[in-house]
Amino acid sequence: MGIQGLLSSLKPVTTPVHVRDLRGLRVGVDAYVWLHRGAYGCAAELCQGKHTTQYLHVCFQRLNLLLRNGVGHVYIVFDGGPLPAKQNTEQERRARREESRRKALQLMAEGHAKDAFAYFAKAIDVTPVMAKAWVDTIQAAKLANVSCVVAPYEADAQLAYMCRTGDLDAVFTEDSDLMATGCPRVLFKLDESTGMAQQIMHADLFKRPIPGLGDLRTWAGESFLAMCILSGCDYLPSVPGLGLRSAYRLIQRHKTASKAIRAMRFEAKHRVPTDYETRFFQALQTFRHQRVPLDGGCYCGKHRGLHAGPHLTSSFPVEHNADLPNSCFTQLLKSPNLRIF
Repeated sequence: MGIQGLLSSLKPVTTPVHVRDLRGLRVGVDAYVWLHRGAYGCAAELCQGKHTTQYLHVCFQRLNLLLRNGVGHVYIVFDGGPLPAKQNTEQERRARREESRRKALQLMAEGHAKDAFAYFAKAIDVTPVMAKAWVDTIQAAKLANVSCVVAPYEADAQLAYMCRTGDLDAVFTEDSDLMATGCPRVLFKLDESTGMAQQIMHADLFKRPIPGLGDLRTWAGESFLAMCILSGCDYLPSVPGLGLRSAYRLIQRHKTASKAIRAMRFEAKHRVPTDYETRFFQALQTFRHQRVPLDGGCYCGKHRGLHAGPHLTSSFPVEHNADLPNSCFTQLLKSPNLRIF
């Protein structure tokens, strides 16, 4: 999930914090990340189609941890419609999950339950039905200072936007895409037993050289995001043999993504696909111009002179969420606008 190797490369600017340090602040949560963490403990049941809501235990444990420590308001942000730019990635992930599930069931049939669990864990798929179960439980509990949000597309884009505009003070996730999109304050690896998390402030990336990565102090504009995309992301696989450190050197030397890609072709150290540059800038547009709400409507790249191509928008087909039992929630997920309830 996210930019491979980015979080480990940013360890020198990562600091431990306790959730009490967020007292009085507004924080956002990537809902599917917490649901996935909760699903780990009941992976076998979920993958075998057995009814369980055990995955909600961790979600509420973490939510109550924030509220007990005085967090001012929690916005739980859910993924909305499928993002066209991730279609290939999602298909590959779906195939890997199904293969892991097949192996797990085979091991179970052979009496190797312990070995099967590792494959069940890899086969976890957080579904809209699971998301709805969490929303329903929150609404039934009438929790104060908690809002559920359905983003138009990706939760991480919505969270980053809300944090950049000041609607949120910090975001909890495990998705390094939040760093690539310039989210000001991101918290990872929340430990519900201790209340500790790992914090990265985006501004700290540019204050001093980062050991093991490089010096970003002179970088401007979208250089950091370009480096992340070059190293490989959900919207564009990396060129074989090109990792984060190599991407850093390319941007540091050539300053712009276009020049870096031309240099890769000229130097012939990497096999660069013929359509790579086009796909690179589609990925860049997806990061920078993904649809989010503005003043009660929708905001996407076309408002900044960008044509919103098919990689940025979709028609939100009805069949995407046809398995949801509640038509109201189905409409929320299909809506191209932000909904808070």
